[in-house]
Amino acid sequence: MPIKINANRKITDDLGATLRLCNATANYISTVAWETREFSRFAIHRLTYSKAKEEFRLGAQATVRTIAKVADAYNSGDKKFRRTRKRQFSWSSAQPFDARNMSWCLEAKTLSIWTINGRAKSAPFVCADWQLELLKHTQIAESDLVFRKGSFYVYATIDVTDEIMNESPDGFLGVDLGIINIATLSDGTNFSGKHLNHVRNRNMKLRCRLQKKGRRSAKRLLIKRSECEARFVKNTNHCISKKIVTEAKRTGYAIALEDLEGIRNRARLPKPQRVALNSWGFH
Repeated sequence: MPIKINANRKITDDLGATLRLCNATANYISTVAWETREFSRFAIHRLTYSKAKEEFRLGAQATVRTIAKVADAYNSGDKKFRRTRKRQFSWSSAQPFDARNMSWCLEAKTLSIWTINGRAKSAPFVCADWQLELLKHTQIAESDLVFRKGSFYVYATIDVTDEIMNESPDGFLGVDLGIINIATLSDGTNFSGKHLNHVRNRNMKLRCRLQKKGRRSAKRLLIKRSECEARFVKNTNHCISKKIVTEAKRTGYAIALEDLEGIRNRARLPKPQRVALNSWGFH
């Protein structure tokens, strides 16, 4: 859950310097792990902890979390591709924090976070009311410091209790996914994609005009429009999925979805239709 840090220039500069040093340390640790072919967390810790802490002058807990980040990078994902290349970290790669180097004061909407220039205390953050309620009533686990679009965020991990699954449904609600119609239910309900496709086509024509110009201002507008379209598509799909789930819960039905994995590789379409297929947010 992303929480935006709304601190002063001094704190944001310290956070930026902390990210740079942590990721420089992560690159050193990754190099050692790659050259020695040791990828377990305990093995990497034994090989790099003392030197990383001494050379880069990170705090003990920050060094431990950085080692864990590198180990996770080599041990997560598809087994076929886990250790096929050396992991590299950019200066702004997310850095994990836990309760030992980050604490929250939810009543005042501030947090205290470790930096290389000392602990930044009472750093204000902003969030929606529902986010604050979740933070107050759930256990906050490990969180990541992230730099995105000129601002710092804390991606807080919280434990939320899953709803009890209905293991004996009264029937099944089939959902057919498509491009013209985003979703068509087996009970006849149809969610049209006309407006969504209109927005995408309009933005595609705008992108063509801006790309021909090639100016710096045009490139900035391209990025802005791309982010705007992504938010619009995500919100549209989210609203439809919520309606489908609500209907299934009301009727006591289970939801049956078609398996579309690998459809972009299976389908062979003419050029005008490729854009529509590759921008289809079926997942």
